[in-house]
Amino acid sequence: MSIAFASTVVPMAVGLLLASAAAATPAFEPAAAPDPKVSRREAAEIVRSLADLMAASYVDSVLGAEVQRKLLGRLKAGAYARLDRPRPLVAELVSDVQAVIADGHFNILYFPPQAPGFSWVNSGEGPRDEQAMLEEARGRLRGGNFGVAKAEVLEGNVGWLTISKFDAPLPLFREPLAAAFELLRNTDALVVDLRKNPGGNPECVALAISYFLDGPAVLATSTYHRSRKERTDYWTSPDPGGPKYLGRPVYVLTSSATASGGEMFSYQMKHRRVGTLVGEGTMGGAHSFDTYKIGAPRVGNVMVLLPDARTIDGATNGDWEKVGVPPDVEAPADEAPKVALRHALETLLAKAESAELRASYQNQLDKLAFAATHGAPATADLEKYVGRYGIRRVFLADGRLKYQRDNGPPVDLEPVAEDTFELNVAMTPKPRVRFELEGNEAKAMVLRQPGGEERIERER
Repeated sequence: MSIAFASTVVPMAVGLLLASAAAATPAFEPAAAPDPKVSRREAAEIVRSLADLMAASYVDSVLGAEVQRKLLGRLKAGAYARLDRPRPLVAELVSDVQAVIADGHFNILYFPPQAPGFSWVNSGEGPRDEQAMLEEARGRLRGGNFGVAKAEVLEGNVGWLTISKFDAPLPLFREPLAAAFELLRNTDALVVDLRKNPGGNPECVALAISYFLDGPAVLATSTYHRSRKERTDYWTSPDPGGPKYLGRPVYVLTSSATASGGEMFSYQMKHRRVGTLVGEGTMGGAHSFDTYKIGAPRVGNVMVLLPDARTIDGATNGDWEKVGVPPDVEAPADEAPKVALRHALETLLAKAESAELRASYQNQLDKLAFAATHGAPATADLEKYVGRYGIRRVFLADGRLKYQRDNGPPVDLEPVAEDTFELNVAMTPKPRVRFELEGNEAKAMVLRQPGGEERIERER
């Protein structure tokens, strides 16, 4: 027999999470408690429980029945008789099941009896203390800002938002997400980084999508639980808590590690035509799961992460199981930020109405293009620019080229083109310095700033 449980070890036991062994590593060291031996009878009980569970509850009834036949057949043939410890048995069962279903959300985790920090809470034994669970999640997830890992305004007035996970309870996710969009409200374009997002709570995904959709609430996605014959709908919010991000270019960065809830967000942005996906195809895990405990208590805690619900997108009625979400613009994951920024700036440049904006966007495009074909300049290559130019001084410090006017603070000079550098100051567009060379030495600098250009001879 198997019982559905919620565990204090693995966060968000019900939801769209990547159920790999690495993703579900417990917060304690399992070796602190010894692993007991497993008798043949106890091993057989675990195998039969898993086989029945797969047949009764796995999201695909045909594959679930096939797994059941395979496990029972191997049990009858004595395939598990040599496995007298829980961990090897669990590893063998995971391998046997995955050979049939190849489902990224399926896994079996093992924790020894009385493992420190571990407890089971039977979801069928009455209501849980929701406030206590919320406070536990607050303490556990606060260090990652509840999944809203980064929000900033880049040069060229392009916003950047990194959502590392969607796994926080909705009340904890709402506030930092609203704060992020408040910071980003005046940007001209936005890049959303989900390259390392393993998934999380569909409610959080629906809230995040709400920032990009105008009008009343719409059905974002649904999950259909096969065993319970129950459908759960997740709706967007007309008022998500912060300013919506409408009518501006949005680019979503994806990778092969983007999974589950991260894929849900990417899929919805793509199919609602409110975001352009840049990067790699995603992992391909659309099934959500519940957790089930199987086996005798003496053996320890054998927890099955069982995909038992199908995801149904509110716009397409489809999902991304096993196929992933393909990008609109293909790029290796580590190159995706540069590609997205270039697309964003090119789009903004084409629509810019003022000379100031056009100059700002073009400046950033120049920097990206130069960086793509040139590495960081060597110190020896920078020495040719060093010298005094009237009241201005150019010098090297810590391997970086610096610019200083009178006794003002030194400012970094960042290369943007051949013999051309940009002053790293809070201005739009930023001033630039182009050096005129004579042989391999600078003879003058041409300082370009909003007021015009000035040519300054280098002192000999």
